Amino acid sequence: MACREGALPRFPLPMTASPSEREASSVEQLLLAEEISHRVVNEYTAAIASIGLEVARTTEPRARAALIRIQAHLRALADAHRALQAPVGPVEADLAEYLDRLCAALSAAMPRPRPIRMVREGDCASLATDDCWRVGLIIAELITNAVRHGSNGDGSAIVVEVRTLGKRLECQVADSAGPSPDPGPSRGRGIVSRLAADLGGSVSWRFEPHGVTATLSIPLSVNGSALSGSPLAGSDWAAYDSGHR
Repeated sequence: MACREGALPRFPLPMTASPSEREASSVEQLLLAEEISHRVVNEYTAAIASIGLEVARTTEPRARAALIRIQAHLRALADAHRALQAPVGPVEADLAEYLDRLCAALSAAMPRPRPIRMVREGDCASLATDDCWRVGLIIAELITNAVRHGSNGDGSAIVVEVRTLGKRLECQVADSAGPSPDPGPSRGRGIVSRLAADLGGSVSWRFEPHGVTATLSIPLSVNGSALSGSPLAGSDWAAYDSGHR
């Protein structure tokens, strides 16, 4: 299937597809994501090893110290990538615990110090592992945007808040680094909107003088798991694609 450069690949299923067919398609896409993730980790490992060889060959102190710093940063990036992989083990995972580990890894991987503080409000839902993974991908993208667009660079904390409101789960990422204009449509925003739609939810942004707050809201089933949604409609894809032409 042809895909314009910069656009996400699409895997549409006919509206008449059975639940088993849709489940099989979801499993296939998860396996593809796992394979890509595995390759990326292997490439990080190869790069870290290559730098290690250069460290062994280098005798100039400042050059050697710079290589060691780069190697340490790559290790932190690799750890953050591993933290973004789908949780393994039980069918369900504690979302707050998963996000806590993810936030710690992302904070360590930042080129400039920027603490990420997790706030857990009340009881937090346990989600199916693949839904937990999708929420983690959304939160990681929102944190990355906060770091990239934060205006004052004062090292203030990014606050990630998780709470259950009745039959909905809310995850907020708040950045108090000062005013930031709405960047409009972007690839990152399109990705998180698609992932949220897959969970039957949505992401909204508030741009205020003190900073930006992004909120993910998804419905929960009777047993507390996320309700799977449907892929973005054609009009939503058109709005997403308009930012990448």
